[in-house]
Amino acid sequence: MIIWIGVKSPRSQDYEYADFFCLTYFWNYIEVRVEFHSFEPVIIVYRNLLSRAQVDRFLADIKLKQENERSHGLPANQGDTSTSRPKEITMTHRESNGAAIAFDQIQTFIPVINLTVSEPWQILSYTAGAHYPPRYDFLNNTKDTFTQQNGNRFATLMILLKKAKKLGHTIFPAYNITIELEEGDAALWTNMNGEGQKSVASIHGDCEVLSGEKVTASLRIRSKNQFLIKTSGFAGTYDMLLLARPRLDIRRLMKSLNERDDIHDSDLFHETSRFL
Repeated sequence: MIIWIGVKSPRSQDYEYADFFCLTYFWNYIEVRVEFHSFEPVIIVYRNLLSRAQVDRFLADIKLKQENERSHGLPANQGDTSTSRPKEITMTHRESNGAAIAFDQIQTFIPVINLTVSEPWQILSYTAGAHYPPRYDFLNNTKDTFTQQNGNRFATLMILLKKAKKLGHTIFPAYNITIELEEGDAALWTNMNGEGQKSVASIHGDCEVLSGEKVTASLRIRSKNQFLIKTSGFAGTYDMLLLARPRLDIRRLMKSLNERDDIHDSDLFHETSRFL
């Protein structure tokens, strides 16, 4: 069941070079609120993707792992002790109940993205003074085994688990976009188009935390078996409706189209549009 509640029209004065609108719909009787900030690269915010209880569970598991690593004398930043950089740990997709619940929740609400080929959870903890300079997630060096098997970093999904008391927002400087997330919100952006070319405007950074602590959990998702790539249109553009208005039977549709040998990837976009 999908019901459209409202759509907010773009305001050019907000983002000079980007597109913006928001909508609310119900997916399996659960309200989903989505904000579109850009079409190329795709930049989307999902509000309240995780509940308060799910956020707290994930945070508790992260804290436990951090304490265990400290007790065993393991470095959090792989030798980088700079206080200006966030502390980093990684967790497998289902290393803890909190991580597994978050992983399943994302896969449920964003069914057209194959999360099984994503890298482990990247957990970043920012204390006051910490920031992350603008960078690309897209890899220029693709000779490692994991990339050879699973492709480049097609997209990144970042969940905010703990919000800083002051600042610490995520920015996309190419479009002058600043995204302010609340705890449980998630930002999704693509790092490449459907033709495999790096999205130049996907460069992103995290502003300095002035007070409090910020904790994020990110999945850097690889390109292997991505339905969005197979259904991309002219010049590698993605079908945004697959991300914001998925059919309840989208998994059946994906399976049926992927199993067809008589259809080329370039034709999938037109084939899929008949069902939307």
